[in-house]
Amino acid sequence: MKFKGIIPAIITPFNSGGQLFEEGLESEIDYLYKEGFENIFICGSYGSFPLMTTKERKRVAEITIPLCKKLGIKTIVHVGSTSTHEAIDLALHAEHYEADAISAVVPFYYSTTFYNEDVFLKYFEDIINSVCIDVHCYNNPKTTGFNVSFDFLRKLLNIGLRGMKDGSADMSRITNILDMVDEDFSYYPSSTASMISGFLSGVESCISGVALSAPELVLDIYNNVHTNLNYALKLYSKVMKVRSALGVRTGRAIAAYDVLNFKGVDVGTCRPPWKRLGRADAIWLINELKRFGVIL
Repeated sequence: MKFKGIIPAIITPFNSGGQLFEEGLESEIDYLYKEGFENIFICGSYGSFPLMTTKERKRVAEITIPLCKKLGIKTIVHVGSTSTHEAIDLALHAEHYEADAISAVVPFYYSTTFYNEDVFLKYFEDIINSVCIDVHCYNNPKTTGFNVSFDFLRKLLNIGLRGMKDGSADMSRITNILDMVDEDFSYYPSSTASMISGFLSGVESCISGVALSAPELVLDIYNNVHTNLNYALKLYSKVMKVRSALGVRTGRAIAAYDVLNFKGVDVGTCRPPWKRLGRADAIWLINELKRFGVIL
């Protein structure tokens, strides 16, 4: 299935006791639907997947996929794990609940020691052979220590990979990869910073964590990049300032909890060891977003 448009990477809500806050997930999906999004990425880096058990990750999928399906939102569920067995278990579960696609990082803990490309290729081959839905690679070299090369991507294509969320995208890389894949392959940069270069290079979708905090701004860029580039570039300059503000005093995913809660979207809090902004820093952030017109 080809994905088009902005794909927000959702955060996972927890309560003050550290348990999954299911009502918060429902509030977040409802918020994104009302803002006009047609796709979401579940249990990724923004979704704090390394902090959750397999059971919790399944529960997030059980809540979000049926709700999104009811609302007409396409879902990509991240199932990557340090264990092939767990990744396949999560993949089969997501398929059972009718996710539109699944995505996986490489098995990350040993990725810079004794693992090599053969290990990673077998890992993806086992996942692909376990399900009938599209499998995507989540290329996140910053957190895994491994970057998907062109040669390795060719090997992944040969075993049936149908998409890639690319955290290392630049314009030349995007162009080269688009030349390698067929028109039904879902290739999407995994950063708001790559939106303009990606869309101008020919990609049709982009992951955006900033879309949680500044949905109208991000969607406005997407809706104008091919029809009014000068306007889109002005918006892009603003969204990059917003992105910077979100990450000045904490991680951008953590900042999203304060922003959404301030907007009246009850997403609870993050799970330790993630640490929420202190009151003074949260007030500073909200004032910055008001200055940029993201919050009224």
